[in-house]
Amino acid sequence: MSSIITEPLVSKIMAKKTASKETAKDIKSKAEAESDALELPSSSAEESQSDDGEEESASDDSDSDSDIEVEIEGDSDSEAEASPAEAKGAQSKHTVVASAPSNKKTANKNKNKPGVIYIGRLPEGFQEHEMKKYFRQFGDITRLRLSRNKKTGKSKHYGFIEFQHYDVAKIAAETMNNYLLFGHLLRVHLIENENIHDDLFKGSASRFKVVPRQKISKHLHDKAKPKEKWDKLASKYEKKKALKRKQLSQKGFDFDLENI
Repeated sequence: MSSIITEPLVSKIMAKKTASKETAKDIKSKAEAESDALELPSSSAEESQSDDGEEESASDDSDSDSDIEVEIEGDSDSEAEASPAEAKGAQSKHTVVASAPSNKKTANKNKNKPGVIYIGRLPEGFQEHEMKKYFRQFGDITRLRLSRNKKTGKSKHYGFIEFQHYDVAKIAAETMNNYLLFGHLLRVHLIENENIHDDLFKGSASRFKVVPRQKISKHLHDKAKPKEKWDKLASKYEKKKALKRKQLSQKGFDFDLENI
């Protein structure tokens, strides 16, 4: 198994090897001193003792090397085990969880405020009374205005409704948009409070009345006038008649307009 050996670990291994060699030398020197004190053994005994000493030193060296190899393998295993944990920890440190933006502030801001919706493509005959009766199923209506022509009083087929609660207006807009009503696909949209004009519901409290302009003009024309007014109108008429006679004579038409 391949492993990465650091400098402190190499120095530790070398120290153990030198210590084992020193112990082997000490054992050999003691054995030689004891053999000198006693009777000199035969050459075969000396060879056997030297062989035993070399085997012991070799065994010590092998034991120390095996211990070192075990420690090295243990270090590599610990490093292998620690590397996934460290990688996981490093990954967890750099992991960013993006949270969705919350609309709590906007919801709380509009919670206690009224909501206004725009309604377009209204069918013919679907006027204020019908609008209020139909959209009342969603919630309480505070104000309603149907846009009309100022001269004729006819509907322009769009209007505005203000509900008491903003959430109710939002639900009504989502529900009624693209709703088929008497062959017309309604267009319903929610209007934000900051986009509402101050005069949007001007005159919504009173019922729209058509101004009878023809009747008013006829009454002003036929009512009694003072003598000064009649003289002014007569002089104006004579001037226009003289101008017309002059224009006709220039074109070759010479006849008296008094007899016409």
